Amino acid sequence: MRATTSYSSAKRRTLWSYVAERHSNDHVFREQVIETVEVPVRHLLAVDGNPPTSAQLKEEKDRHQELLKNASRRQRDLETTGQ
Repeated sequence: MRATTSYSSAKRRTLWSYVAERHSNDHVFREQVIETVEVPVRHLLAVDGNPPTSAQLKEEKDRHQELLKNASRRQRDLETTGQ
């Protein structure tokens, strides 16, 4: 794991980046997780041991763009992943 440091609201907080496996609907998703001040951000690395398809990568890119634009989506994404 790799730690980075962020200064927010005059408090020191350690943030992490790590690789995690998530099991859902009979699939294994390998993801890089980057903790931010607001919510962990996940980036798909593999599905069932295979690289993501171009369609999955587009879906990831669209989801990341939506997370950047929409605070309520960030909260919903947090609740969905159970983080």
